Amino acid sequence: MKSMLVGRKDEIKTLKKLYKSTRSEFVALYGRRRVGKTYLIKELFENQFTFQVTGLSQDTFTITKSYASNLRNKISTFRQETATKKTIFLTFITTFGVTPNQYTMSLVQNGLTLDDLFG
Repeated sequence: MKSMLVGRKDEIKTLKKLYKSTRSEFVALYGRRRVGKTYLIKELFENQFTFQVTGLSQDTFTITKSYASNLRNKISTFRQETATKKTIFLTFITTFGVTPNQYTMSLVQNGLTLDDLFG
């Protein structure tokens, strides 16, 4: 892969090691806005293994009926495009959590807040 990533040798080495692990791994990539976190993941892995949704919320995040439908469509497309037979676990990493409701219960396997990660 011809990479346009500059100055990220340590991050690339760590991410590749975790990706090749035989164990389940969880990675929280965080930092200031606009420094290339999403670009690093997309460029390094060439969209091989994940999809993400990013955004800001001032309160707990609520999954609505239309957002749940959108997530189901994304999961379906991901399965088709990757031809994966593996289980897909939907994890929400949010500042204040996810509001429990019928859509959360049927879609989200894990939820983490910033307090869980850094508290």
